[in-house]
Amino acid sequence: MTGMDMAKLIFDSDEEELKRTMNTQPAMITVEIAILETLRSEFGMKPFITAGHSVGEASALYCAGILKREDAFRLIAERARLMERESKKKEGKMYAVLGPEDAVVNAVISKVKDGIVVAANYNTNGQTVISGDASGMDGFMKTVNGENIKARLLELKVSGAWHSPLMSGASEEYAAFVAGLELAEPSVKFIPNVTGAPESDKEAIRRYISRQITSPVKWTGTMGTFLKEGIESVVEIGPGNVLTGLMKRFAPNIERRNVDKLADLENLKNMEM
Repeated sequence: MTGMDMAKLIFDSDEEELKRTMNTQPAMITVEIAILETLRSEFGMKPFITAGHSVGEASALYCAGILKREDAFRLIAERARLMERESKKKEGKMYAVLGPEDAVVNAVISKVKDGIVVAANYNTNGQTVISGDASGMDGFMKTVNGENIKARLLELKVSGAWHSPLMSGASEEYAAFVAGLELAEPSVKFIPNVTGAPESDKEAIRRYISRQITSPVKWTGTMGTFLKEGIESVVEIGPGNVLTGLMKRFAPNIERRNVDKLADLENLKNMEM
């Protein structure tokens, strides 16, 4: 599907090798789909709605029956290849901005005149990720300091300015690749990153997939959709528990579980799914 030895990559590679975008993204979807299939076969999990944050959207597309498994792997391999290629053309950075609401972050961005800086991830209230080049980031920080905005900025350990115009060099090529994929109508509700709202039309979904690498991830909107749909419990699959942490902040009454290792499966036994 990808031409890569995923078992060797995941179990035998060192940290530096796994950090490469070309490797990180296929490794993540491999782990996520393996967990998903375990939840289906061992727990009879039948999700009502599905979404994935950034690279995780490929797993969500597979979970919703929109993409076949081999096409989900092909999609993520192409995405990773193009993103790594573009990241080498011009150095980019990403920072988590903690404290200000989205509107404040966007207002600061609008005042930056040099370089590139955009909102890349709307993660939750008071947490926005910005993406861009060094000049844009410098301008953002100077504006925050100059206007005495209370904010904490944390640089993310990534190799490129994802979900920003610095990825636009790959837009046409990526869209052409997505145009050749066979998509099916969703078997469960699916929320694209680009809108944060449910979408059932496969051709609309195709357009959103094509735009995802340069568009912001609207995760706050996604979690808002969970509430509107009456979701009472969520399961995060894959490495880490960032999304369950965001869900806790956004809607603490929703039951949350994350699964990224065998021991976590035990925690699901008493969860209504």
